[in-house]
Amino acid sequence: MKFKLDEQQLPDDVKEVEITAIKVEAGDKVTSGQVIMDVEADKTSISLTVDKAGKIDEVLVTGGEEVPVGAPLLELTAPATIEIELSKQDLPGNSEEAQVTDIPLEVGAEVKVGTVLCELEADKATVAIEAEEQGTIAKIKVAEGDKVEIGTVLMTLNPVQDTAAEETKNISSASSEQESEITIIGGGPGGYVAALEAAKQGADVTVIEKEELGGTCLNWGCIPTKALVRSAEVYTNLKEAEQFGCRAEEVDFEWSEIIERKNNIVTQLTNGISSLLDKHNIEVISGTAELVDETTVLAVKEDEKIVINTEEIILATGSQPVEIPIVEQGAEDYLLYSRQALDLDELPEEMVIIGGGVIGLEFAFIFSRLDLDVTVIEYLDEVLSFLDTDVIDEITAAAKEEGIDIYTGAEAQQITTTADEQALVKFKEAGKEKYITAEKVLMAVGRKPDLGGLDVEEVGVEIDENSGGIKVDEKMQTTIDNIYAIGDVTGKTQLAHAASHQGIVAVKNILGTEEKMNYNAIPTAIFTAPEIASVGLTEAEAEAENKDIAVGKFPVAANGKDLTLGETRGFIKIIADAKTDQVLGGAIIGPHATDLITEVTLAVTNELSTAEVIETIHAHPTSAESIHEAALAVRPEGALHYAE
Repeated sequence: MKFKLDEQQLPDDVKEVEITAIKVEAGDKVTSGQVIMDVEADKTSISLTVDKAGKIDEVLVTGGEEVPVGAPLLELTAPATIEIELSKQDLPGNSEEAQVTDIPLEVGAEVKVGTVLCELEADKATVAIEAEEQGTIAKIKVAEGDKVEIGTVLMTLNPVQDTAAEETKNISSASSEQESEITIIGGGPGGYVAALEAAKQGADVTVIEKEELGGTCLNWGCIPTKALVRSAEVYTNLKEAEQFGCRAEEVDFEWSEIIERKNNIVTQLTNGISSLLDKHNIEVISGTAELVDETTVLAVKEDEKIVINTEEIILATGSQPVEIPIVEQGAEDYLLYSRQALDLDELPEEMVIIGGGVIGLEFAFIFSRLDLDVTVIEYLDEVLSFLDTDVIDEITAAAKEEGIDIYTGAEAQQITTTADEQALVKFKEAGKEKYITAEKVLMAVGRKPDLGGLDVEEVGVEIDENSGGIKVDEKMQTTIDNIYAIGDVTGKTQLAHAASHQGIVAVKNILGTEEKMNYNAIPTAIFTAPEIASVGLTEAEAEAENKDIAVGKFPVAANGKDLTLGETRGFIKIIADAKTDQVLGGAIIGPHATDLITEVTLAVTNELSTAEVIETIHAHPTSAESIHEAALAVRPEGALHYAE
């Protein structure tokens, strides 16, 4: 079980603390009331204690880290039984043994903290052994008159179930209670879409969101990054205006205004979601949530606690950035995650990005186009390694042309500081240690499921050992029949549109319509320059499955509309079954790739053939014509408007 930062141990109105000292480590045994770490809040030092005995499995925080109220601090395993052992501290002076003089309780007796379990005599002094935990006496291992030594187990206790005790305490202090048909924990793209879908079907829905509606995607991910992508694109187009016969003198940008525009877009969209939820009579509670049991949720809203008795629960708590422990003390101020990168007060001149996945490369192109010197360090042998090699080669060439330095097969090992107040990144490439300096380092090595501080396992919900996410079936149902999970927290796929669809699937099953999630046709959209999109099988995946495939490609440079846009880099690729002609997958790298992929997704989802794509009349002149041409290229006779 997780031991969390409890507001009851903190001064009023404190919502976040800094860890100043950790006094335990994995493997340590602790007793109730033992100090496990020191924290600082509002310039006040506070010692945190555990309220239960057990063994520490893992310490989940580090010194210097700032953590919010409710955050898990350590993993603690409570013992099946508590051994009451005679210790040296129990005896007076230098005594090493004592005689049992009184055992006032019997097996099965309930005890509270401070209850006298037995009395001993040592050096003519009477010693009372008191319970440090609440529970019931399981076994009495000594008798009155016995002589006992230090280390002797006097008796064992069955502890009170901690979760039940904590839940009882929380529920009893709740200020209100209400009913809900469906309670959704998390208001991101999965949670709020599920809420709207359920409400439109007539369900009574409650959403609990601890930060902002729209979740990471709308507030600190998909939408704000695309706002920056657009600003960087406009700035680049102005600088390159001459190739279109235009002139733009003294082209510049104002970073603060770019951020203001981004914030205005986010505000407009979050207000829109709030309005939609309100229009459909969906109750939104701004606060944290606790799972009491499979039909009870406790919402904590500032100083108010609300018990929600619910028929169904949907968990949609999202994901959080993966951290790698390479930052040395003093270098923390130079480190960014995507959330901080979107709200920089001012732009640095140089940036190192650790991670060449989707997040890392999108930021690399944004900042490079805004005149930063950008270096990407990727652990794997290729950036965007889940794509086919031809797509990777194309975007790598585009990055090089943009001035982005990329190191692949490179392991970031340490982030320290230099005397001139720069970050110094140490990494290893091809067996050689290398160093690079920058004003800021962006950590973009992926994201992991975020359980939102919920002890889901306590109510029987299982966690997938491989992904760390909540285990679900095709209906998005967990191992508890009335609890569903959707989005990043499932560890299935980290895409907002997938989370939304999972939410719809979950709601349909809750309301009686059987629906299964299909992961074979979820498109991926990457907003680099040029854009990249893919869906279905890659060539490598098809070959790994021993499929006989036919591949058709059509270059962007052969498309009339793309030429008018000044775009010549990229291609459209269609992958089909060589025998049945069914479209199995596709990839696009080029202008508007993220929009164009929908047609290929439609074909993959509905198991269409390339013949059916070819028979569809595509408007001219459009970038979409390239999909028609790529479908033609699957055939031996090839495309109409391109010949190799």
